[in-house]
Amino acid sequence: MISAMIKWMQRYEGWVGAGGGACLIVGLYLGLVASPPDYYQGEVVRIMYVHVPLAQTAMLAYSVLFGGSLWYLWKRDPVVDNMCHAAAGLSAFFTAGALITGSIWAKGAWGTYWGWDPKETWSLISWLVYLSYLHLPMILPKTKIKKTFAPILLSIVLLVAFPIVLFTFMGMHKLPTAVDSDHIYAE
Repeated sequence: MISAMIKWMQRYEGWVGAGGGACLIVGLYLGLVASPPDYYQGEVVRIMYVHVPLAQTAMLAYSVLFGGSLWYLWKRDPVVDNMCHAAAGLSAFFTAGALITGSIWAKGAWGTYWGWDPKETWSLISWLVYLSYLHLPMILPKTKIKKTFAPILLSIVLLVAFPIVLFTFMGMHKLPTAVDSDHIYAE
């Protein structure tokens, strides 16, 4: 089923890529050039038009990884294993972008690049966990783990890592330290 979906998407990849590129250019123009400065934050608010979509795209890639790892454990489809590895690279890229743009925004808004806020810290932990997933295939051949078990182990790592991401993006406001968090805007 997933293999058929991937083949269907490959037929229209040119159109989807062109449409996505056009939307990206228009969105960047509207967010970074055409939008007015914020009353309180001034010009620094514009980076949020890049930061938030990066974080949300990373969350989407993490969700694809979670679904793909479940699918791989169920069907053992090698195409899905490859998709998971590609999505992990994208999620690492987008999370790194979100961490960098968030730090740039934080410097202008709070006066410091990194404040060890729970959201910042858990985002960093999520990024490191998924980077470890990307590096495991290089380490596993040097161990005594069977070659056929390695993709299963990687899928299990993804299943364990996804709750960390959910906690980062949705559940961290339940922490006792969340009262002092700069990322909690409303209850």
